[in-house]
Amino acid sequence: MDSLWVWAIIMLSLLAHILNCPVKNPSWDISACVSMGKYIYSLGKAGLWEGFRPIIYPAILGFFWKIGGDPILWTSILDICFGLGSIYLVYLIGKAVFNYKTAIICALFMAFSPAYFILTDTRIASTFFALIAVYLLLKNRFLFSGILMAVAFLTNFSQLFTFISIFLAVSCYPPYLKKENLLKIGKSALGFAAVITPFLIFNAIINKDFLHPFILSGKILYTYSFMSHKSPLYYLKYLLTQENFCLAFYLIGAIFAVKPDSHRNIGKPVILFAGVISLIFLYAIDTKHPRYLIPVIPYLYMISAYGIAETLGRLNIKLRALKLLLYGLIAVSVLSGYLNVINADTEPIRLDIFQRYVQRNEGRLKGNIWISNPSMLVYSNLRAAQLIYYPVFDLRRARQLRRDLGSADVILFSDNDFPCLRPDSGGECVAEKKKLIEEVASKFKPEVYLIDKNNRFRGGIFKR
Repeated sequence: MDSLWVWAIIMLSLLAHILNCPVKNPSWDISACVSMGKYIYSLGKAGLWEGFRPIIYPAILGFFWKIGGDPILWTSILDICFGLGSIYLVYLIGKAVFNYKTAIICALFMAFSPAYFILTDTRIASTFFALIAVYLLLKNRFLFSGILMAVAFLTNFSQLFTFISIFLAVSCYPPYLKKENLLKIGKSALGFAAVITPFLIFNAIINKDFLHPFILSGKILYTYSFMSHKSPLYYLKYLLTQENFCLAFYLIGAIFAVKPDSHRNIGKPVILFAGVISLIFLYAIDTKHPRYLIPVIPYLYMISAYGIAETLGRLNIKLRALKLLLYGLIAVSVLSGYLNVINADTEPIRLDIFQRYVQRNEGRLKGNIWISNPSMLVYSNLRAAQLIYYPVFDLRRARQLRRDLGSADVILFSDNDFPCLRPDSGGECVAEKKKLIEEVASKFKPEVYLIDKNNRFRGGIFKR
């Protein structure tokens, strides 16, 4: 009977997804993953390759493309499936670690999380795998927990902090500091290493550096950070106003979770550390975006739900009105989140000028194709020979592109896609970029001009 409630919540969430989340035009990251999937399964004849990205999600999307499916449609389907799976997993974890009431409240919050409805991101899939890993850890399936954590990590590198959280939680939890238990945790590390090692070897062979993706990811994250610098209070404001204001109960839940008599199992410190450590990292970097919160939201909800459940349990019969008020807050917070979903700008697919051109002229586009945005070729089976923006656009990259311009046959670009990152004081990158654009316009035949509202030239489609 208990599980009927969570399945009812999951079905309501599914209905809400169907009614309010149309198939969306893929984001930059999803476009890159779709195109990487095509690259993998076509053996480099279609799509593109970005060496800093994890490979699990591109491999999944590429599989659906290979069997004749629409990978854009499947990104939406998979996001819904992984999101619904995460609801059930937080219920199972919440019930195992805390209590039934906490599990149901947390599942309800997750079921109508605006982030999981509105955003399309690889972090949704990676968080699903990470939650399985946490659940397996609680069930003492250490080897498989490590394997799933590695899968989560190779879906999105941000899950590394969940893995670190587990080990820190174990090291801070005295009952586990025994030889036999440390050996069990070693099994998790072994499972993680078994999956990650082939990936490292692949990079050592192909890129001459087994840490290549991680170093490149760090460089990209740093160089792009100046573009999206936000207030230190950005995440706090987003969580309480756009996600769910009941997350304010997190502090209460954390206090209950760290009480000495509450450490009955490893679950509480794991969940607490997973939320805190990830948030510390997110606050430490300049780049801030709601999608970065996706991996941490389930753990924030579990602790917040625990705070609410414990508060409700401590209110006696004379405070029934206060209990009803708390239940009302839960209902209003869920409804508020759902209204945020309804009011979100999630329009169905509308092809931009580049995508329409490529769809109509795919058969005529031959040779080396240069693009400034991975979404430009996402609806085609063409291969991008050069990514103007990759890995970062700076003075060195601008000069390299000017030297290699003679090898290009088709160039699709919008200058908004590759700003000079952390530009030098002398403006050399900006000047070199201007020269590059001028050479493209003078040496190639224009097919389409991209003009902004002030009638300024901003890019277009050019053929040799």
